[in-house]
Amino acid sequence: MLGKVVRQQKSPEKPKVSTKLRDALLESWTEQRDAFVPTLMGEDNPADAWKEFWLYASGTKKWCPRMTALLALSNEVKGEPFDAETLWNFGQGNAMHSLFQDDAMQSLGAQFLGSWERVIDSGVQRVTGQTLVRQSTDFKNDIPDGHELVRGWGPKPLNDNLGDWQYREAKVRMPGIRVVVKFDGVVDWGGDFGLEIQEFKTEKSDARDQLDPMVGGKARVQHVEQVMLAMEATGIHRARITYIFKGAVSLRSSLLEHEIVYDPDMVNRLKIVAKECVQAVKLVDNMKADNPNGIQLFTDDSEKALWMDEHFPRLPECPMKSKGNARYCGARDACFPAGYRKKK
Repeated sequence: MLGKVVRQQKSPEKPKVSTKLRDALLESWTEQRDAFVPTLMGEDNPADAWKEFWLYASGTKKWCPRMTALLALSNEVKGEPFDAETLWNFGQGNAMHSLFQDDAMQSLGAQFLGSWERVIDSGVQRVTGQTLVRQSTDFKNDIPDGHELVRGWGPKPLNDNLGDWQYREAKVRMPGIRVVVKFDGVVDWGGDFGLEIQEFKTEKSDARDQLDPMVGGKARVQHVEQVMLAMEATGIHRARITYIFKGAVSLRSSLLEHEIVYDPDMVNRLKIVAKECVQAVKLVDNMKADNPNGIQLFTDDSEKALWMDEHFPRLPECPMKSKGNARYCGARDACFPAGYRKKK
């Protein structure tokens, strides 16, 4: 046996290596997602109201009044392009969420709360073709005044001969600050602990030490902000962020949990930023309304840049185009126009 191995190693033939499929996927697997110019002017069709300006609790890292104003000033906003590597990461995260929401969490029975939907009938219409008739739960949860319950949360209904219930994430809107909140689930632990919002986040295994409280790690700030807004929206003042590490060999070693308690100071800071973003959109909407014939709002880029500096100073996190958060911002070219220097 040893002689055979030695002869194979001395053989001039090398194993054939091919990356044909990988290279094809890296080139072809891309996606351009829709984006809309921020506005509060309203849509002709009420069903399209979601296209108006809304901030999402999951994106607090990108909340910026200056960027919001720049986007609102645009006549067209291009959707962010996603390459194959990004879609690969998104897909793994979505798959892990499905594994937890559709399987693991449902093992908790009536303790796991969410919104639920099922198909109760299907048919073929002459004009529209295939049509699905869906039934959704309609839980009426008690939430703070001024908030809009889009999809409430409750236990999974019992299945019957009309079809199986599928999980959907609960959803709340806070119209006063134009914030939309969706959360991965709610668990009713019972007793004094009661309800707790659940949020799942996938991470690479090499990030574990940054997140593990046993070695000084902390939950990521944007994730804490997200569940903080969920607690504000729902009135449930407990939350849990569970990190799921890709490639872990077992469920036990895959999960890392952070219990989060409601912090009104953090919520108030987020509300202030949200309101500033909303005011930015209102200001630009009013400027456009004063120029209904499409008159150019600024004579040149320098005038626009000066107006931006006067009304929306850059955040401290963005000292230069090549430093801080600006390095990864999709609006950085507009925020730092070529050749312009702020007047002192």
